[in-house]
Amino acid sequence: MPALDATAVLALLRRGVQAAATPSGSSHQEDAEEVETVRQLVLNGKYSGLADPAGAEQLGRALASRLARTQPDVLLVWEDVEDVVLGYVVARVLGVTMVRAYDAEGIVACSGEIGREARAVAVTDSVRDPTVMRALRSVVERSGGELVAIGTLVASTLAPADVEVVALVDGGGEGMAASGAQGTGVG
Repeated sequence: MPALDATAVLALLRRGVQAAATPSGSSHQEDAEEVETVRQLVLNGKYSGLADPAGAEQLGRALASRLARTQPDVLLVWEDVEDVVLGYVVARVLGVTMVRAYDAEGIVACSGEIGREARAVAVTDSVRDPTVMRALRSVVERSGGELVAIGTLVASTLAPADVEVVALVDGGGEGMAASGAQGTGVG
């Protein structure tokens, strides 16, 4: 499957966001404006691979490609079904186990085991709540592992500063960015 360009990523994100009240951008809209519009759609809504399974597959593959260099052993998602869909695709492509974490009456529980010394990545459409990332990190560290990266569709300023964030769309508004830490991707 060929790599997704910036325009394709934005179109797929737009299709999967459940923000029907926001009209699609016109063909005359500037690239930076379109990036910011779609970024805000995801940050204010929630990307749903259930709404666009083919799009989730393409975005998940693109995110997995960027996360591969972190060499994870396990992938974590929070309890949101939308993140489970995206996480499943990423985990399948990376060939790693996916563990779903959830709130069990105030205690963070997991659907599977995280191995000792595991290199874990968390996957979400965008970090909206820093406490969720702290909870995921805590689960990994309690198991003796390390949270090495957070893979997101859209970067957020709410992501922890001391964990690498690998994103398909960042907040810079500068087009495709080189692969790296905080804010990787369409900008």
